[in-house]
Amino acid sequence: MVSELPEAGDRAAVLRTNPYLVIDTQFFDAEFKRSILESFDDIDSATDGLLINGDNLQALNLIGASYRRSLKCIYIDPPYNTGSGGFPYKDNYQHSSWLAMMEDRFEAAESLLGEEGAIFVSIDSREQTRLQLLLDETFGPANR
Repeated sequence: MVSELPEAGDRAAVLRTNPYLVIDTQFFDAEFKRSILESFDDIDSATDGLLINGDNLQALNLIGASYRRSLKCIYIDPPYNTGSGGFPYKDNYQHSSWLAMMEDRFEAAESLLGEEGAIFVSIDSREQTRLQLLLDETFGPANR
């Protein structure tokens, strides 16, 4: 990990020695982001993976037909259901509504995972127990 911004002359060396360095594009303006994307003739073939930033269920349904039983990893970061403010999405469901929402996502995810696939879900203690029960129901407790 690079902890300090190197001098201008050293930046190319840092990039050469760290070919998988992650750069957060939130710090770049829209024009620069567009120019990066346009520099690829076919970005899908130039990258080894697929990242979808959007609603879990829509993303899972979008790739359903193309990736059925072939994904190695799915990561879902649902609302933690804390009721706290500061999020650009709803975060205060009734437990039953939250579970119904998550059940739809897990059913879609289950159909996409390959035999050796794994699903990772971020959650806090508020919904952890209910989430574990739902994961066990969908994927089976032996698949923890």
